[in-house]
Amino acid sequence: ATGGIFFRNNNDLLPGIRRAFDDERERYVLAYNSSNETMDGKYRKIRVDVKSKDVRVYAKAGYWAIAN
Repeated sequence: ATGGIFFRNNNDLLPGIRRAFDDERERYVLAYNSSNETMDGKYRKIRVDVKSKDVRVYAKAGYWAIAN
């Protein structure tokens, strides 16, 4: 749900480190502002769609509408 990557039961760190560096070579960061400004404490889902099949998208599934 956080958009992160989890490596389970793996003590071989090298593949994970390589993947982390490969993922950092090209990156886009998208910002999101909801049109619903109501801070009602509800969970709001987010969906990110891309047209290209050659990319990986790591994104949160949503957020809690709680005022800071």
